Amino acid sequence: MSKTFEFKQLLPTYEVFETFVSEIPLDVENMSAEEKAVLLHCYNLLYRRYCLSNVRYTTPEAFYNELAIVFDDEFKRYYRRYQLIQKSYALTDDELVELNRSISNYANNPNDEVENPIEPLKYISSQSVNVGLSNKLQAYLMAIDSLPSEYDEEFLSAFKYLFMNIINNDTILYREED
Repeated sequence: MSKTFEFKQLLPTYEVFETFVSEIPLDVENMSAEEKAVLLHCYNLLYRRYCLSNVRYTTPEAFYNELAIVFDDEFKRYYRRYQLIQKSYALTDDELVELNRSISNYANNPNDEVENPIEPLKYISSQSVNVGLSNKLQAYLMAIDSLPSEYDEEFLSAFKYLFMNIINNDTILYREED
């Protein structure tokens, strides 16, 4: 028995959650398949983390109102990050290797007056070029280290103040056997 409502009582299924989200109002009916997949993923994350957590509010409506405020903002941010992360994971091997190439170019102008200082010079008197290349293994290892995570923990932590855990005093959580 819980002292307040639990998340799983208020949003027991994805269908109930989807109805709630459509009232935020996020336009669920006109979402792309990708957006709906991310919405389902968000619900699953929230459910797995908070299903047994007590809400900090005395009425479901108060909880729904606060959840709507947080979810409206966090879903948009999470979805945008999701899109960018998918693009980074879709880079080809050649693009990953190219990311680890660095070129440094230094040129001297014989002090002629230039028409536009941000355009390349028409004439240079000397030039020095340094090119740094890495092998494929190095490039792959750097890519593994630099590919972003899905920010699931950051997303979930945005909701933590909506919940509390209550432990009844009469419940024995652990007893050592003699």
